[in-house]
Amino acid sequence: MLLFNAPRALTISSPAIPVVAGQPALVPLKLEGSEGINHLFDYRLTLQAPDAFNFKASAGSNFDLNAFVGLELTCYVELEGQGSFAAGLPGGGGGAANRGAGVREISGLITAARFIGEDSRHALYELTLRPWLYLATLTTDCKVFQDQTPVEVIEAVLADYAFAADKRLIEDYPKRDYTVQYNETDFEFITRLMQEWGINYHFEHSGGVHRLIWSDHNGAFQVTQQEEGKGVSAYHQIPFYPLGHKIDREYIHGFSPTGSSAHRVRAARNPEGLVSTLARFFGVPVQL
Repeated sequence: MLLFNAPRALTISSPAIPVVAGQPALVPLKLEGSEGINHLFDYRLTLQAPDAFNFKASAGSNFDLNAFVGLELTCYVELEGQGSFAAGLPGGGGGAANRGAGVREISGLITAARFIGEDSRHALYELTLRPWLYLATLTTDCKVFQDQTPVEVIEAVLADYAFAADKRLIEDYPKRDYTVQYNETDFEFITRLMQEWGINYHFEHSGGVHRLIWSDHNGAFQVTQQEEGKGVSAYHQIPFYPLGHKIDREYIHGFSPTGSSAHRVRAARNPEGLVSTLARFFGVPVQL
């Protein structure tokens, strides 16, 4: 019987994964989650013991899950379409014959690990992956920063976290007499400053790490994880086809733009009294 050892579409790498007989004791089944600009990404990774181990569920579930938490993990997702293809060779030759458009990396800290059940022969686990900036949501502090720009304040806060970060700013930011963090988490504090001054943040995944990028212009969003031999990202251009087409790559079949607006109306209970108070305070006539 001819066996094809086709490469998996989803693989992982992490010091958290135990090794048994030279093989990883857990392999990925499913990855799902969400990621966006100005959001902390959140992924759920489901794993099981590989079939080659022939574990019963009870024998394959003896892991110290607490030891997983705090370690980094990288997922490698093979992208569909526009790769190399040789008819009749579904991954032969060490998997080099048929490859997709490239590999997308998703890295994060394991912030939770739990046993979620078992099937007939496997124990199943779920790991939660979040960015290192998630750690900044766990601390609350009170600080005063004097004669510093918003950028300098944000840098001072992030200096307490020894992880990869990069700022891509083109605007000039003034020094402020006082900037106060009052009973806020580090995350709440720096994101409040970012929102006030028009600074965004997102994450880039490459080389087995995720990097915080904070920026104030569209040029900060770089093309990463380039398509093999083509010099562009596998997601740099995504084709559009009507629903129902069978295309050997990811594509868009529908797009529905939406919009919304918000209005805040605040009515003064005593506008005449407010006018009088403001006039006395500023020493000039005031009109609302």
